[in-house]
Amino acid sequence: MKWELIIIPLITTVFTTIILYIKEIKMKNKSTEREITEQKLKELYNKLFTYSLKYSDRLEKSFYIAHKGQFEMDGEEFPVEDTLMIHETEPWDNLIKEIREIIHEKVHLLDQEDLRNWHAIELIEVDEEFGKGSNVQKYKKLEMFLIDISLRYFALYNKYHGKKVRNY
Repeated sequence: MKWELIIIPLITTVFTTIILYIKEIKMKNKSTEREITEQKLKELYNKLFTYSLKYSDRLEKSFYIAHKGQFEMDGEEFPVEDTLMIHETEPWDNLIKEIREIIHEKVHLLDQEDLRNWHAIELIEVDEEFGKGSNVQKYKKLEMFLIDISLRYFALYNKYHGKKVRNY
């Protein structure tokens, strides 16, 4: 009996099995990635993107420069130098609270860079609680966060729908 008659089909079967196993793993990874992308879009980024659409322009327009000595209080002029200011902080503080609730529920779905940006806002708020005053930079970081959320949303949307991601 010739061994080639047994060995060749056996080797072919082993190679075929290995190739099919690798293909199955790749398909499962793509499926898992698609499910995670869908979950990110549906459960987190859709909501955050809506806030971005609604508030980005309004927030940008609420900043202004207070010029040196523009105001007077108790006989003293302030600010002492040109300073970035914001009209009405209350609506933006409320927006931060609303976004915080959404993020804290789904923090595991937030991309790492977005998490870093959000964490910076949270740290500024902690400083404010410990009496380090109000910081307009918190609102500038919120503005950048909303812009970044828009960009991330488009990237996830394109990835989920299988379109090539464009650079914005």
